[in-house]
Amino acid sequence: MTYQVYYLSDSLHISESGLPGLTFVLTLVINGTSALTVLVSGWMADRFQRRKFYMAVAGMLAVAGFLVLITTRSMAGMFTGATVLGLGNGFFCSGHYTLPSSVLPSEQDAAKDMGVVNIAVTLPSSLVPVYAPTLLGTGGGNSYPALFVSGIVLALLGIPAVRRIRGVN
Repeated sequence: MTYQVYYLSDSLHISESGLPGLTFVLTLVINGTSALTVLVSGWMADRFQRRKFYMAVAGMLAVAGFLVLITTRSMAGMFTGATVLGLGNGFFCSGHYTLPSSVLPSEQDAAKDMGVVNIAVTLPSSLVPVYAPTLLGTGGGNSYPALFVSGIVLALLGIPAVRRIRGVN
């Protein structure tokens, strides 16, 4: 979402006057889809005790959403990619606190440990503005596919990392 306005302008050639409204609608799509998905997937992950599975689904949906954005350069593709990424974010959010909280070593250090979890969750997205300009500058500039491929790589690395967590299904 950090580079959404730039992607719309550079890749889809949306006019400056059309950017605010379209950005607002796409943000609603992503966050609305995510909010609905987190409710359902969170309940299902608890009900069926399959938290790692839902985190893997989140990674696969992220990959699918980025692939849509890489392979299409249309508004329909943008809305489809945003929807799929919103679904993936909903699955991710349903487990990114419940999964680590289920394997905390002790109740006495739970607050400290959840602070470390929070850093682990927020740090990667905080680093995007650091490395994204370099990726966007590859291939003559405005290389959004390079940025999206980095999202795919990180999502694919996250899937086996979550599978290695012990003590949780």
